[in-house]
Amino acid sequence: MISPETIQRIKDAARIEDVVGEFVPLKKRGSTLLGLCPFHREKTPSFNVNITRNTYKCFGCGKGGDAISFLEEHEKLSYPEALRWLADRYQIEVEEKQASPEQAAERNHQESLLIVNQFAAQWFTEQMFNTEEGQAVGLSYFQERGLRKDSIESFQLGWCPENGESLTEAAQKAGYRLEFLEELGLTRSKEGRYWDFYRGRVIFPIQNAAGKVIAFGARTLRSGSNIPKYLNSPESPIYSKGEVLYGLHQARRAMADADMAYLVEGYMDLIAMHQAEIKNSVASSGTALSSPQLRMIRRYTRNITMLYDGDSAGLKAAMRGAETALEEDMHVYFAPLPQGEDPDSLLQRLGSEGMREFLSEKSQDIILYKTDLLLQEAGKDPVQKAAMVRDVVESISRVGDPIARSLYLKKCAEKMELPEAVLIQESNKALQQRMRRAQSGGGISLGGGAAAGANAGYGGPGVAGAGGAGSEALPPLPGMEGPDPQETKVPAYVHRERDLVRLLMESENYHVEEQSAISVILEQISDVDLEHPFYAEVVQEYRAAWSEGRVLGTQFFFDHERREYKELALELLHKPYEISPNWTLKHEIAITDRRFLIRKDIEKVVAYLKADKLDRLLAELHRNLKDASADESTDPSDIQHMLGLYQELRQARSAITGAAGQMLVKRDV
Repeated sequence: MISPETIQRIKDAARIEDVVGEFVPLKKRGSTLLGLCPFHREKTPSFNVNITRNTYKCFGCGKGGDAISFLEEHEKLSYPEALRWLADRYQIEVEEKQASPEQAAERNHQESLLIVNQFAAQWFTEQMFNTEEGQAVGLSYFQERGLRKDSIESFQLGWCPENGESLTEAAQKAGYRLEFLEELGLTRSKEGRYWDFYRGRVIFPIQNAAGKVIAFGARTLRSGSNIPKYLNSPESPIYSKGEVLYGLHQARRAMADADMAYLVEGYMDLIAMHQAEIKNSVASSGTALSSPQLRMIRRYTRNITMLYDGDSAGLKAAMRGAETALEEDMHVYFAPLPQGEDPDSLLQRLGSEGMREFLSEKSQDIILYKTDLLLQEAGKDPVQKAAMVRDVVESISRVGDPIARSLYLKKCAEKMELPEAVLIQESNKALQQRMRRAQSGGGISLGGGAAAGANAGYGGPGVAGAGGAGSEALPPLPGMEGPDPQETKVPAYVHRERDLVRLLMESENYHVEEQSAISVILEQISDVDLEHPFYAEVVQEYRAAWSEGRVLGTQFFFDHERREYKELALELLHKPYEISPNWTLKHEIAITDRRFLIRKDIEKVVAYLKADKLDRLLAELHRNLKDASADESTDPSDIQHMLGLYQELRQARSAITGAAGQMLVKRDV
């Protein structure tokens, strides 16, 4: 584990313009740098690098962050990998945090296993290319299957000789311990005799996302019912079959670029797809698609197309993984293969371009495909059709997005020739049943929609959060995206509170008469309780730091473990435009330095905030007065009391706006 001190040194040294500049051509524009976004296609630059804040932000697709998050997103590196990349870039020695003896022993053990596997993979490859047996049997097999040399080398394919002890002897001679060979499944033993487990088989090394060999698959070239076609490595401290996707290391960048992952089953299917330049492909290697595997894919894309047999059995196999994917808020498509075909044979028949056309034409939404297939099987049998309806609705209920779920119900109701209300009712039943099972400890995922809605919290801009129940989603920044705030019916106070948070973040390095601007703001809003839960939480962070004698900096938000904190800071602090010095000179307009305007900005924001609160109180009191006046039983003295209170509130509002040196327009509440 990298020590916190080293992480901080890396963050301090990393310059966003250096890191981004290695991948994106940047041009100077005022105090920022501008370039074409590497995360989406665009012709007009909207990718903004802020040298002062050491962050980037794209105003086209919304992605943003610091040097570490850029490497994670662009190069598909894990957090530790990104840190090590930067450490190497800035020549910083990486100090590991002192681990316990048990942790150190476990890490050393895993490293030893990885080293042994790497030796074995290289040895298998050498045996195939450099021995007569390997060339005649192993290499010939791959060539007959249509693989080119570059594909064989890319996936480190190899051959284990028929001689039953060759690998074991070579590994021991190289100094590798026998117990590691046995633990990894490379060597088997019985009564003191040792032999190579994969003898006489072609070898498919299995790599993790970082490209390290963690396991092997081995295929026999012999025929016979008593000979298993494939042998695979046993589970080990470095390999868990349900948490690995074959080809992920080679596919991760292509999946992100294409925003799509193609899922096949076998090793040869996967390699054939990559050789045909359909590199956004991974293989499940015969296992049922699991949540860990799907989460790995979701790091790069939310879209997945499954290439399985088009019959009922193939659909069932696909649906087992698809339902888990739907709960992970992914979009699942199904490309049914022709009878008797697999992706490898289909590629050999159609070629690369033909395969691309096939995928484009045949890929269908998996729920709609399932509906059509089951409808066809059910025919006119009402009992089978009723079972089919429940089966389809159960799948739809797993869709996390409530809007998408509603559209599925509508579309499937049309296909089934049933009232939409019937499917909605069945969907609600399915959701409620899964909620009850989850609450009773059944471990059933509720997805991200209505079933999970009771527990869904607020998040950052466009990000699902993990906060309190029933919290309001954050609106977009006014003027930044989406329709006019008035048209979206977002209450004015939400924008005022958001502006307050913006001011706190911008005031990090400013002072008002030798006092921190942040402390001035907090003093002036000491009697104001924010209503939006997320903004109230952010302001509370500032108050807590202030009470401890600290001034909270924006780096706190950029480094925060909660993604919505980072995204809020990026959105509030990055500006898509800045005033050109040439424009100000041309029009003879003097732009006063920000530090001289900070007091007025504070007065304005606080005044708006307090005025909005009074506006809401005045509106409520006005409604009460109207109701009381219409009620003949109301005591006239009560009406007089409310009128007096109404006047007091109006005077208080006038005092607030007057102190700010301006008249504030009353907003609808």
